[in-house]
Amino acid sequence: MPFNALLILCFMLLLGAAPGRAVAEDSLMIESRHAPGLQVGQPEYALGRLESGFDQARSDDRGWQPLQVPNLLRQPAGAWLRFPVHNLQANASSWYLLLKWPVLDRVTLRVYYPRQDRWGEPMVAGDTLAVSQRPVVDHNLVFPLNLQPGEQAVVYLQLEASELMVLPLELVDETSFIEGKVLDTALFSLFFGGMIVIVLYNLSLLIFTRDLSYLLYVLYLLSAMFYVGTMSGFGQLVLWPGAPPFSARFYTLSATLCFLTPLLFVVRFLQVRQYGGWVWHITWVLGCYWITVLLAVLLIPEHAHWLFMEYVALPYCLISLAVTLTLWARGNVSARLFSIAWITLLGFTVIHLLALWGYMLLNRLTLHGQLVGMFIEFVLLSMALAERINLERNQRIAAQQLALETSRSLADEREQHLQAKQQALLIQQRANEELDARSGAHQGARGSPSRSRAGECRAAQTELHRSVDAPRQSPPVRSATRRRGPSRTPQRHAVDRPAGRHRSLQASQRQLRPSVRRRVPAPGRGGTPAALPASR
Repeated sequence: MPFNALLILCFMLLLGAAPGRAVAEDSLMIESRHAPGLQVGQPEYALGRLESGFDQARSDDRGWQPLQVPNLLRQPAGAWLRFPVHNLQANASSWYLLLKWPVLDRVTLRVYYPRQDRWGEPMVAGDTLAVSQRPVVDHNLVFPLNLQPGEQAVVYLQLEASELMVLPLELVDETSFIEGKVLDTALFSLFFGGMIVIVLYNLSLLIFTRDLSYLLYVLYLLSAMFYVGTMSGFGQLVLWPGAPPFSARFYTLSATLCFLTPLLFVVRFLQVRQYGGWVWHITWVLGCYWITVLLAVLLIPEHAHWLFMEYVALPYCLISLAVTLTLWARGNVSARLFSIAWITLLGFTVIHLLALWGYMLLNRLTLHGQLVGMFIEFVLLSMALAERINLERNQRIAAQQLALETSRSLADEREQHLQAKQQALLIQQRANEELDARSGAHQGARGSPSRSRAGECRAAQTELHRSVDAPRQSPPVRSATRRRGPSRTPQRHAVDRPAGRHRSLQASQRQLRPSVRRRVPAPGRGGTPAALPASR
């Protein structure tokens, strides 16, 4: 199921790309719909030889080629670009040339006027220069063009870039320039405002839950904001206008982080390692690759291009989509929203890449449509995280209910056990009472002499104990008699009287026990009295 869906998606992209290339080839690479009265010719480019200067670039045959695709890939030696313009209006007018790829290191523009055989003043912009040094302060690289009525000129651009050399060019008049600037500012303000809200929300969840998934997600959000700020030019315009030395590598660094952080988030959030197989192995390989790219960008940026990051980007997106769809098919509930979010971002990213490669028209929608895909993706991922919280809460409630039911069942079982023991004790007590009653009945049937004798015996024992204890409580008699001096006979009789009673009592008990033993029946089987002797 996931592989079929992936193949269908790739097939649809290929079908949609074929006619787009033809449309792009038949159109100019410079958007000039908002430059009325200005005629723009076909742009041409030439590679390398930047040290020769503008005069030699105009006079020498450098092998100029028509620009069919607004993407010259990586050109470490730089490139040249030129195109003719003609003012068709009857008055002097001003236009603005917008280069909507502000991550170029350095762009130098000069206008050559053939009729006067002169050059205009050079204008320089780029992400390695401070914003204050640009001819027009803007998030894009903007160059003003002033032409007299009916005047013709040729615009030359000297391009330097350590990353991809993308050339989305547009010519507008002053009114369209201001309107476009306001629209771009509003669009990016909405994007960054929504992203800040999502970041703060997930930071609060991170503080309360202490879950590593939210930390990785926040890092992914910050990486995406860093990437958009670098690519749009608003980062340099607002955050680092002074152009620090490493700002030329911000685009590559932010793009690498945008590929690495979501991969780490996927591994943690979807628990890819538990599934094993090709899903885990290919994720591990991609993670090692992007970590290597990150280290290369930080430590050896001049050699980072040998890792071919721009060629791995699209296959990486497709492989990530295949992984999430596979996990969804295997029953991972969180992979559902994650797959939908990935598909949304992948769709807008593919449109963006197709426009950069010349398969589609390069306009504001195709150039900045990736922002819409990113924002939708982050909203869906936040929903997936919230769904995970609800799922964990439901699992916790179910576990608590199961524990409660188990404790209740144990309590019921214990109560039943106690009731059974109590019932057994009651039965045993009733049996003992019945046995005692039957024993008493048999003793009553044999006559009362035994009971009288037993009573007499008990009374005699009680009297004996009282008589034995009485001398201990009375004062000593022997000392008193010695002082008074009478004979010892009464004392001996007083002491020997209880002993005589004790001996007579023991004799009576010996006579009584055989008779009682013969008359008290022993219990038989089943708790019933045994059969009486034959003498009965």
